[in-house]
Amino acid sequence: MPYAMKKPIETIYSKVAGTTFYNVNWDAIGKGDFLEAVREPSNPYDSNAIKLLHNGKQIGHIKKELAAELAPMMDNKLAGVLVEVQEITGITQLGLFSPPTQPKSHKNRGINLSITITYQQEYLNSFIDKG
Repeated sequence: MPYAMKKPIETIYSKVAGTTFYNVNWDAIGKGDFLEAVREPSNPYDSNAIKLLHNGKQIGHIKKELAAELAPMMDNKLAGVLVEVQEITGITQLGLFSPPTQPKSHKNRGINLSITITYQQEYLNSFIDKG
């Protein structure tokens, strides 16, 4: 068995953390959009932080627990990360975020993601059963 634990490509599903702290252009983002994942080691709240950008503008972060696993691999160039929007949540049955008579609220909106991780051979080699 060449790889004891890891496959060369893995997909994880998650949500964007912190969208309420950023001015997300909800009309411009949609299913199938790709987000740029950028390490943010100087983040004062989390040295493993990975910020997410849509068209160059920050919309949030990868969740803290997942970032703790991905950050060292990204820092050491042991894995590539591709982030794709799977769904925008908080849409009413009419397909709108809020009825026109109500003020638009962003606090109930969210973004579901797929995060595809492509592991470099050097990283995969660390899982080879040497016994």
